[in-house]
Amino acid sequence: MKVIKLAITLLSRLQAAINNDNGDGGKLSSFAPTITPAPTTATNPTALPYSTTVDGSTDISSRNPTAYASPPTVLTHPRRNDDDNKLDILDFTPHLDDDEPHSVLPDHIVHERVNLVANYTNGIRTFACYNGAEAIRYAHSIGLYTVAGAWVDTRTDKATEEMDCIINLAREGVVDLASIGSEVLTWSGLSAEEIVEYIAWFRQMVPNVKVTTAVKYEAMMDVKNQEIIIPAVDVLYINYYPYWSGYHISLALAVHKAEHAEMKAIAGDKEVWISETGWPSEGSCWNGYAEPSPDNQERFLREVFNWTRSENVVLTWFDGFEQPWKNGNEWCNVAAHWGIFDRHGVIKAGPARVLEVE
Repeated sequence: MKVIKLAITLLSRLQAAINNDNGDGGKLSSFAPTITPAPTTATNPTALPYSTTVDGSTDISSRNPTAYASPPTVLTHPRRNDDDNKLDILDFTPHLDDDEPHSVLPDHIVHERVNLVANYTNGIRTFACYNGAEAIRYAHSIGLYTVAGAWVDTRTDKATEEMDCIINLAREGVVDLASIGSEVLTWSGLSAEEIVEYIAWFRQMVPNVKVTTAVKYEAMMDVKNQEIIIPAVDVLYINYYPYWSGYHISLALAVHKAEHAEMKAIAGDKEVWISETGWPSEGSCWNGYAEPSPDNQERFLREVFNWTRSENVVLTWFDGFEQPWKNGNEWCNVAAHWGIFDRHGVIKAGPARVLEVE
């Protein structure tokens, strides 16, 4: 761990040395932005919407997370073929330019868009169940690996609906891995104890389906979160973003690899998968030394893809389609531009070169 931390420190110092090499006369700001999460509509609940879990307790603060340790069964993986350049898993929201954001699209539209991305990936991951269930069903039917998401936050009524949805979906036999919550420890107001309660609820109801939660690397560096989350999940599912840390593209892969090594060091016998990583192709400004551009998106995708293939790391790439309704929601207006497909569903030139299809 000391060696890994030293490596990250040295990379940070190298980052500073790049300041006069960025073609801007050394005027780049070196700060990383503070991002304000979207407001929620309810305060943090005092109890989850069910009475007991596997240890029979009702007081969240007194529950022992080791009671929810995952059973010793085999974790399945996305298939890989040596003769293709497909991603392992692609983060997937089916909406394009003319669609109402977050809406439930007609099944035939969802099927068309899953077919579109299936040319470039061996699996998909959804973020919410209410508008992602049909994508999971159809992806499973055509042989893709499925990571089904349930969106949970402090709105317990909505969280209950999502949990009911993903439990029923998993009981259909179409879910390879359930992911309960996305970055909830960072943005959604839930504690590690609370997200583990949702995981335990799912495990009680569908014990034969593997389950995890997607957590930012920075959040998993907290020792308390490590002690609670790691025993509760079947695989550690981590978001890494060298772009948001403000690193120059020339250092981004080295930072990513060093952070992943840290996660492997704390994970014990659990596998560590990448739940999100990516680079925006457009933006109105640099984030520290990180420039959003088509060339940098292509370079980062190529480097991460080659590294994860060579080291047998399961990669989930963010994102599938551009999401134009997000413009203005993130620093430098990059929120709409993480996709490997544009807002009309056309593969971008850079990702197409990396993930070339015969």
